[in-house]
Amino acid sequence: MPSLIHNMQYAFALTFLITTTAAALAASPKVVKFPIARSAQPNSPLTKRDYVLSTLVNEEVQASAQLFYYLNITVGTPPQKLAVQIDTGSSDLWVLAPDADACQQITGVDGCNWGTFDPKTSSTFQEIQNGTFSISYADGTQITGDYISDVVGFGGNVTVKQQTMGLAYSTSGDTYGLMGVGFDTNEANASYGGPTYPNIVDELQNQGHINARAYSLWLDDLEASTGSILFGGVDRSKYLGDLIGLPIQPDVSTDNLTSFTVSLTSVSFTDSSATFPLHADGMALPALLDSGTSLTYLPDNLAQSILSGVGVAFDNGTQENLAPCSLNQSNAHLTFGFGGPGGPLINVSLSEFVSDPYVLDDGSVYTVDGAPICMFGLMAGGDNTSTILGDTFLRSAYVVYDLDNLQVSKISPLAGIRLRFLETDT
Repeated sequence: MPSLIHNMQYAFALTFLITTTAAALAASPKVVKFPIARSAQPNSPLTKRDYVLSTLVNEEVQASAQLFYYLNITVGTPPQKLAVQIDTGSSDLWVLAPDADACQQITGVDGCNWGTFDPKTSSTFQEIQNGTFSISYADGTQITGDYISDVVGFGGNVTVKQQTMGLAYSTSGDTYGLMGVGFDTNEANASYGGPTYPNIVDELQNQGHINARAYSLWLDDLEASTGSILFGGVDRSKYLGDLIGLPIQPDVSTDNLTSFTVSLTSVSFTDSSATFPLHADGMALPALLDSGTSLTYLPDNLAQSILSGVGVAFDNGTQENLAPCSLNQSNAHLTFGFGGPGGPLINVSLSEFVSDPYVLDDGSVYTVDGAPICMFGLMAGGDNTSTILGDTFLRSAYVVYDLDNLQVSKISPLAGIRLRFLETDT
């Protein structure tokens, strides 16, 4: 889901790594790994149970031909199974009630496909505040319901007790819940001036499942069906090279650290003939790293330079950027540079932006002059403050989000943060 409307911005220690599969898993002091839909198990098993790892599943939403990554969890006692989108751009966990409006509107389906939570059948359910949960997202989605607490389970062997979350009854049509894994200062209640609460990352640490409030996100490439999120550690089998730290940017109006925004300082395009600079070092663009946004949004001028250069056109009928599917065979790539000279460079193949063929309402593939057309996952986002690096970018990077070290990152704002405590071999 897109980043939150409330402008709670950018301050944390993130670590970028090119996603290149290598060998050996780094098990760190207490980490928890969850699959997100398509990563193979690490080549080397962990030597002790001190992590949380989970798989993330990559799912295509046919209505928009967009992909999102979801995590299988359980809520309540006995556990009720459901799936939630993983979102680094927000901070609240919320799940759907069986009688949520979106679930009732699905013809021929008993409830929502991704699962719902019925508090009446859970012996550990507690209502915190009736009718006070409310969160708005940048795409106009509005979620409302109750604040509740209950047991949340991951992968069958990790249990978080008394987790505060939202129980949604009105969802603007969304048929799946969401797990926000950002700062507590970006929680919905905080945006209205209310108190914060320990979110899922906080509780994983508070209840002894992880030692550090940090997690690593690996979405794999577009062809893979799953990725993973590792709470409390780094999986060295997913990258080559060193971790390169970047300081997170504070909110421009409050100077608080509230979301995962870093300085994007260069963008270039490379094909078989040459490299073409599109945005040179100098003017830093605040860029939000948001797993809850399927596409990548760049400032208008920069986006249009890329789109027109590779033959992408905006279609008024679908309201999407469309391109010939043959573009997925291109060997060209975009290079994103962060933090100025010497900072990390992330190469994103042009094919990573090309979805499967666009399917029309009648089930046929959209074609132009007989050639199948695909959605292109890069859009013009507005002015220079509208840069969101979503899944089409994140699939080409291994990203470590460190909430603990960010709290002291202002001591050396230009140095960045290396997660040495997460890199200890066992």
